[in-house]
Amino acid sequence: MTSAILCTLHLGLCSVAGAAAIPDPAELASYEAMPSMDKKRARDRRSQQSLRDRKQKRITELEGLVARCKERHQGRDQDQDQAYNSHDAYAREISALRQQNKALVQRQELLKSLVLSWDEPDPITVVATAAEDRWTGTATLPPLGDEDHVACLRAASTAARTGAGGSAGCNNLPPPHTETSSHPRSETETLPIASALATSSSSSSSPPPPPWSRIPPHDDDFSNLETLAGCPWFGHASLIQSCPDTPHSPLDILYGSTLNPLADMIHRNSNRRPFRELERLATGWLAYLFTRWVCNPCPETYRRMPSFLRPVKEQLEIVHPMVLNMVPWSRVRVALIRAWPQYRDNYRDFFGLFACCIRIRWPWGEHVLERAADNTLVMRQDFYETLMSERGWMVTRDFVDQYPALFAGVHVESILYNFI
Repeated sequence: MTSAILCTLHLGLCSVAGAAAIPDPAELASYEAMPSMDKKRARDRRSQQSLRDRKQKRITELEGLVARCKERHQGRDQDQDQAYNSHDAYAREISALRQQNKALVQRQELLKSLVLSWDEPDPITVVATAAEDRWTGTATLPPLGDEDHVACLRAASTAARTGAGGSAGCNNLPPPHTETSSHPRSETETLPIASALATSSSSSSSPPPPPWSRIPPHDDDFSNLETLAGCPWFGHASLIQSCPDTPHSPLDILYGSTLNPLADMIHRNSNRRPFRELERLATGWLAYLFTRWVCNPCPETYRRMPSFLRPVKEQLEIVHPMVLNMVPWSRVRVALIRAWPQYRDNYRDFFGLFACCIRIRWPWGEHVLERAADNTLVMRQDFYETLMSERGWMVTRDFVDQYPALFAGVHVESILYNFI
């Protein structure tokens, strides 16, 4: 009876442990001879082994499932990444094309207005053509009489000298006579027309516009901050139009202002770049003066800008982002404007390194602010003179080594900042 019970118990344990075979009688006999403590240990070992086998089996199944999932979805993820990258590239290309299209449309409108102005009749040209047709016999309209001809020439010459146009001179002429003239053509009668045409050509060449009225053309889309290289405050013209021509305090550039929107936006934008405090104040001050001139072009705002920041010929001819006008060296500025297409896609890295490497020629540890008579903090006069001078601006070797093409033709040693 005892043997049957033990055999049944052993079979149950074997089935619990996952054994598929009937135990050997010899093993059963040895099991019966074991002490109770050893039997318990044997049961525990079998249970633990069964648990490990089940875990290993489950892990193997899960590993196979993960491998199958990777095989199915890895190609799909790569396709999605490629699609996202191509979408970003297309978006950047479309944005660049839109900006170019906008610039081309503006040029087209300018050329169209220019062509339309050419089509307007000039009184002197009309007189010269009518006189030539008269002498050659190809006139389709009745020619002017001698008195009318002289009067028209006199009016045309007066209009050419005064620059008043053609409406005031020839509209008051008497109507042409109906009878034809039989005067022969002579060289002396064509001289008044030639002199009138010469006077017209000399007076029509108007003097060039003053420098303060010539704003550099730009291709910025201030409504799209993702592609905007810099100067986002130009997109808020209504806010910055009423700002003063200079900041009330250097603290407005360093820490922002609730009364001066332009200084506050320059402060917030400069905080996104790794400037030092000195360069943050100096570059922000120059950006403020340049912005005020662009928003309000007049001799006063133009005079407030430092001479090295005023636009040169290439800046007025090549369309470029407005932020490129803030580079303090004119030759580097022109080289950057010409080569901007190759830097456009990585403009964040470019301006990040530029902010790290630009320096103002100022003694280390020297304060730039001082107390005024009313106990307010103002900028020191010698620091103001330094930032308003091209000689006061320097750059570290890292930026020169990274972008050597921008410094072609520049005496680099004169603007190179050496760490002590």
